[in-house]
Amino acid sequence: MTRVAFYARVSSQKQSDEKTIQSQCKALRERSAYDGYDIPKNREFCDDGYSGSELLRPALEAMRDQVHAGLIDKIYILSADRLARSLSHQMLLLDEFQRKHCEVIFLDQKGIPDGPEGTLLTHMQGAFAEYERTKILERTRRGRKYSAVEGKVSVFGRAPYGYVYVPKSQGVDARWEIDPIKSDHVRLIFELYCNQQLSLRRIARHLRDSGICSSQGNTNWHRNSIREVLANPAYYGEAMFGKTRISERKSTKRPSRGSPEFPHNAKIQVPTLPSEQIKILVPAIIDRSMFETARIQMDENRKRHRQDKAKGKYLLSGFTMCGRCGAAYCSRMASGNNKYHYYRCLRSDASRTALEDRCENKSVKGAELEQMVWDEICRLLQDPARLKQELVRQHHKDDIDEKLRLAQREAINVAKQIDRLIDLYTEDKITKVELDRRLPELRKRQERQSLEIKKYEQDQLTDDTLQDAQTRLEELAQMVQSQLSTADWCLKRELCLLLVKRIEIHDQEIKIVLKAPHLPFDYGPDENRGFLHQRLPCVGKRTGLRP
Repeated sequence: MTRVAFYARVSSQKQSDEKTIQSQCKALRERSAYDGYDIPKNREFCDDGYSGSELLRPALEAMRDQVHAGLIDKIYILSADRLARSLSHQMLLLDEFQRKHCEVIFLDQKGIPDGPEGTLLTHMQGAFAEYERTKILERTRRGRKYSAVEGKVSVFGRAPYGYVYVPKSQGVDARWEIDPIKSDHVRLIFELYCNQQLSLRRIARHLRDSGICSSQGNTNWHRNSIREVLANPAYYGEAMFGKTRISERKSTKRPSRGSPEFPHNAKIQVPTLPSEQIKILVPAIIDRSMFETARIQMDENRKRHRQDKAKGKYLLSGFTMCGRCGAAYCSRMASGNNKYHYYRCLRSDASRTALEDRCENKSVKGAELEQMVWDEICRLLQDPARLKQELVRQHHKDDIDEKLRLAQREAINVAKQIDRLIDLYTEDKITKVELDRRLPELRKRQERQSLEIKKYEQDQLTDDTLQDAQTRLEELAQMVQSQLSTADWCLKRELCLLLVKRIEIHDQEIKIVLKAPHLPFDYGPDENRGFLHQRLPCVGKRTGLRP
């Protein structure tokens, strides 16, 4: 018995609200009935308001799960651009379906026999769909820019704090109206900053104590939210369109704390030049003179902050983290004494974190912690045999092969669990709510196992490569051993960047996680620098580190 399904998709939320997807579903049902198939409700996959440029769509993921489990033999789709707007995504999905012996039928290709001609037509449709999407984006950008030049606030889509956005209705253009209550809060923020000379943190505390909610409805204001209010020229009557633009994400040496190693979005928003922005007149809440006063004060504070930051250089900045809550450990100067500093958890700060979420991990003396890390680096560099021994241990062929087999076995088990979960759902033994609750975690486990397998495959070094790595490690040790006793702050910082992965501060111990490379120094234009990637764990007892 042939198991049949269909897939339908519309791009925009407006199309979803107008139920234009119903016409696709009707056409797909009629075609399947004409072919003699009755499609059940649980095999009708519809993505309402999802872009075809994205591969991660709920209904598409559910359909791919069932295809992978062998529960679907034939799929009806209106056209190739409904499956995906990217040619590469189309080819990926069609190849995936073909490997599972699942036939895909496009309604707009009726009468065209299967073969090279049909494949060519599908690829041409995918290329045209991708071209059409690019043109739509171009026309949208041009239309929004034209509306901004005409002075229409509809290009923003929403209003900032202190205004009410009135959408277009009954032939009247969209507009911003001043909120009588929130506009007073905006004036209060400028008053506290400009006239009373309060800091952003004290302003946030004052707003919280006064019971004033932010735009998200929270009583706890963040300093960045207040900074956005003080820096927004719309409050004196000139809203700026095009303050940011989409740009490719730049590669970094390591991800920021709390961010995944592989970012989800390949593009990010970056600020534009003032000459690229378009001015739109809106109702004013404050005078321009007060806004300029706030801007000048913010510039002065920014310069003072840069000067203070240049004076306070901390050796372990960016490496320390809390072993209890995972937040960053940042360095602070001791109050009343600029000679001493200490590292403390950010979540222990009363001005940053609510009382119930505050971390109780203690601070550590900065000088003692930095000396401990530096001593460990010196011992590591003075004993190259330790580096070689650890590198050989980490890349022992038998160990790597065993880890690879275990990772592959775990990946197979996770895939079987996903298949069993889908089988239970298709047999109506579990509800869709239960499926949605359990499937994402299994997907995450499957992704982690794939990354581990890839890592172990890369760690399978040859004997020549390992010998080359050992030789370069000895070169590194010989190069810096003579300078360790007289090392200045810059050299210490450079060696920390090369050798330290992170420093975890726990209640009773401090764990220093060092890193060593496959090829320690991959020499570039500057032959004194390189890149290190692997880890060497080292634990130091925390005795005597608390002030």
